[in-house]
Amino acid sequence: MVSKWSIFSDKESMDFIDRVKEELRNQKKTQEWLAWKAGISYNTLKGWTAKGRLPNVEQATAIAKALNTTVEYLVTGEEADSWQPPHRYADLFNLLEELDEPELEAMRVLAEGYVARKQNRAQREA
Repeated sequence: MVSKWSIFSDKESMDFIDRVKEELRNQKKTQEWLAWKAGISYNTLKGWTAKGRLPNVEQATAIAKALNTTVEYLVTGEEADSWQPPHRYADLFNLLEELDEPELEAMRVLAEGYVARKQNRAQREA
């Protein structure tokens, strides 16, 4: 059954909620964090999980964005095949795809170092 207020069926509601909880666990985030990041009240989020209710389209989109995933994944458990990196990062993404795990880890450490240096510089200038 699909409510006029929701884009999801009853079965999808539990799957959606379960996937949101799973993403929160994987990312070591809390429901409080998700509510804040998605711009939704914590009580509303708790109500969805406790009562099996679902967000509207705008709220589902905000949740997916906060969790850095898609509504499609949260509803179906399947990633969209058509994902493409933003144009600005396409060349870099293609290069990274060629690396193995230790090389990717080295690139992550390098990138974190650049970001930390940039943040330190900004703090000194402030």
